[in-house]
Amino acid sequence: LTMPNDCGLAVTPRMRAILTQPGFLSSNGGGSGEFDMTRLSPFGWACCAGLLKAVQKAVQTGTAPPLNGTETPYEFSYATLIVSGAQRVSGNGGNPDALKHEQVLEYLITQGMPVDIPDVVGQTALYHSIVSPEARVDLARILIISGKANINHQSKYGEVALLGVFQLNRVEAADLLMEHGADIDIADGDGLTAREFCSKVGPEITAWNDWDSHKRICIPFSPSNTVAVKPFYNSRHMTVHSTTTKTRQIFGLPTGPQNPKQLRASHVPKLSKGGEGKDMIIKIQISLARDHADMLVYDKKREFVCAVRREDGEDVYDRMLAVIKTQGVGGKAYFAATLKSEEELIVKIGDVLAEQPF
Repeated sequence: LTMPNDCGLAVTPRMRAILTQPGFLSSNGGGSGEFDMTRLSPFGWACCAGLLKAVQKAVQTGTAPPLNGTETPYEFSYATLIVSGAQRVSGNGGNPDALKHEQVLEYLITQGMPVDIPDVVGQTALYHSIVSPEARVDLARILIISGKANINHQSKYGEVALLGVFQLNRVEAADLLMEHGADIDIADGDGLTAREFCSKVGPEITAWNDWDSHKRICIPFSPSNTVAVKPFYNSRHMTVHSTTTKTRQIFGLPTGPQNPKQLRASHVPKLSKGGEGKDMIIKIQISLARDHADMLVYDKKREFVCAVRREDGEDVYDRMLAVIKTQGVGGKAYFAATLKSEEELIVKIGDVLAEQPF
């Protein structure tokens, strides 16, 4: 029985033609994994290998192709070929003139090479330099400063480079783009903006993006800006999992290996025998799905992990909840705290800290 409803899905005639081919589909059928730099033109190869003298000679003798041209069926510009070579070529093969990609890029820009020529899916050299697996922020800086690259260029998917670096958690690249005027509110083809995505993809990006709005004048601990809570060590829940990691996995983004300590749901810290308490920076995470659910509290190393229950103090719980909802990001906030004992935690809720890298 064939249902008339397409459920929002579509298979184009070109997709159908590929799928109806006999045999299995493989990377040999046109994937980028088969990119062979040695099959480029001599000038394209020189750009890819970073051969400065060869590039200069080709330009000076008039044997270089038009600098606004492209090569390969993917329509890579020469700026993109320089970037691709810098990301892929690791040895100079005994040629001291090789691997000079920065100089080649600078030189060709002075000779009029445009840097914003899009490839077949609309991605430019700037995008490839910082969103590909091997980021080259040094080349991105040259493209922006010397080449006047369009920071806010959108690909066929509507994606700008800033959204890509947010997804990959690349703070240095994000800083470079924002420094030169990147717009965080440009939506891609699915309506997603960098502003909306930054708080979902990792604490480093969120901390960098929210620092200005979270800076505070340091105020000492006092009864007016602190609360005392009772930690609850719940041994029933063996592990917890990072929402950032889960989000990255859902979007198909890279995730690093997880330390088992980072999965602790409960851990009583070691305190000094002097009774002075332990000062720390803590993260408090609330549930966005259930009202009055236990709050998760932990420090960066997960040496201290506990829950805060509403039943152990409704007024304190509600006060903390209000602060996290109004001043936190994504259902979490960071605070200075002092663990007086296993049964008493003093939290400075009057001073929400900037996002921390955990």
